[in-house]
Amino acid sequence: MKRSEKQFENFSGQLKSEQEVFSKKMKENDLTKLKSEGNKIQFEFNGQILDGLDKLEARAFENKDSKAVSIIADLRKLLQTRNKHIRIADSSPAGWKTVQEYKSSEIADDSDDEKKIRSAENRALKQKTKSRVHPYRKNAYAYPSTPSAGSANQLPVQPFLAPGNQLFRPKGPRRQPQPFDICYNCFETGHWKSRCPKAAQTTSKPSHYFIFITHFSAIFTVGRWKDINVPEDQQLAELTSQIPEYCLKSRADSTQKQYRYAFNEFCKWCTSFSCKVSSLPASDTSVSSYIIHLAKVSKSSSKIQAATHAISWAHKLAGLTDPCESSLVKLVKEGTLRDTSHPVTKKEPITPDHLHKIINVYANDKSSLADLRIACMCLLSFAGFLRFSELANLKMRNIYITDSYMILEIEKSKTDKYHEGTKVFVARTNSDLCPVSLLERYILMSDLKGMSDMFVFRALTFCKKSKAYTLRSQNRPISYTRAREIVLSAFGSIGLDSSKFGLHSLRSGGATAAANAGIGDRILRNTGGGGLSRQKTVTFMKVLMRNSKYLKISVCKYFFRLSLSSK
Repeated sequence: MKRSEKQFENFSGQLKSEQEVFSKKMKENDLTKLKSEGNKIQFEFNGQILDGLDKLEARAFENKDSKAVSIIADLRKLLQTRNKHIRIADSSPAGWKTVQEYKSSEIADDSDDEKKIRSAENRALKQKTKSRVHPYRKNAYAYPSTPSAGSANQLPVQPFLAPGNQLFRPKGPRRQPQPFDICYNCFETGHWKSRCPKAAQTTSKPSHYFIFITHFSAIFTVGRWKDINVPEDQQLAELTSQIPEYCLKSRADSTQKQYRYAFNEFCKWCTSFSCKVSSLPASDTSVSSYIIHLAKVSKSSSKIQAATHAISWAHKLAGLTDPCESSLVKLVKEGTLRDTSHPVTKKEPITPDHLHKIINVYANDKSSLADLRIACMCLLSFAGFLRFSELANLKMRNIYITDSYMILEIEKSKTDKYHEGTKVFVARTNSDLCPVSLLERYILMSDLKGMSDMFVFRALTFCKKSKAYTLRSQNRPISYTRAREIVLSAFGSIGLDSSKFGLHSLRSGGATAAANAGIGDRILRNTGGGGLSRQKTVTFMKVLMRNSKYLKISVCKYFFRLSLSSK
């Protein structure tokens, strides 16, 4: 116990010495992102006050002055909120009006912060548009001067013939279709629905409630899309034409691809019968029949789930009643899922002992670049709790290495649907299993350039002349199939049954080792996507400066040493 306390004190002293340097770099990075010079000055001034509050808080902790600590915490919260408002105003086209709308909705609105910011920005832009001067607005009609008394031309003006109420007023030339305009009949660009050449060839117009869709793109020709009229204003027409594009962006690219395929299969099934079956809008009876068909043919619960989600999304896009919300469809779906579901065999996690063996085999002095790539992928996934997609998409500009730790910037993650980005802190352990040292060795051998857009883990090419592996010049990440193949081969080489393991075994192994070391869920969630300790780590937190970034580094280092030494 005394030994671990000394380790905590050493960690604390080291982190305090590094805090000022790292904090300064992070603040400079935040300042460079601001566009307005005035916002930069105000943001920098607030940062100086926050630094002073940190020193006051440390002094208050030493004197055990709880009231002073509470006051300092309130002041820090006010300054952090102010800095947040500065960022919102600097990044929004409406500026500080967005902040005003955002602040007014903080009490009334309990929704997510991202939605509140977007809503505030939209309201601010609308107000800004209303107050804008319209230089091309037509002048009011000027009435002719009143003739003198007794003039023969002096006649009373009839109300319905007043200049503002004329039945036929002269108009300018109507706007013509532009290349970016979308036709809501054939879903092609360059013309409007009223002038669609394909519509002219059609002799009979199908009923709104019985339309036979044969592919996913035809969704934008029915339902609510039939009632959309292209505005005459060119700017508004361009914005209107982008509505389908942004509706599709409400789902990830991979999800879109899966839904397109599933809905196209449903359309093919509907057109395969002698009697015509409508796919959009679809009846609950036809959807239920299709679910039973999938259960008998594919016998896959995932196929049924994908089909119902795709059909539901297609109807929502078209603004039609969702048949999947029907009680009949829900009952049939539940019955087929019970019939087709199979027990799920979870893959086993990798242990620190397994990791030791992999490093000894693939990261020794005679290891090639191919072997070193396997060892580095395994160790980074284990230490940083990384999914394969996060590991494969790492670029050199996402890696920041210091003397005691490194930061991995995850630009895109499974749980980060708005691409806000996260940072994973990995400690330098100064041992044979140090993930930072191994990554540095891999970067040096592969001749990767720092701060570039090159992917870290790519396919390799074997040069017969030099008898060595090199990274391919094509900047594409390693594929999932190839990564799974080489990692499972590495598991088999150390005596493991590769059928019981997968790529996710590395991430789950890191989380399992952390739990066995006494580190709880809260810390692991802060260190990279898994989960922080209870009494051990809470005591550790009090020793350290109250800075979440450095807490992540220390916990990562503490966990990694404990987990690897617990074999």
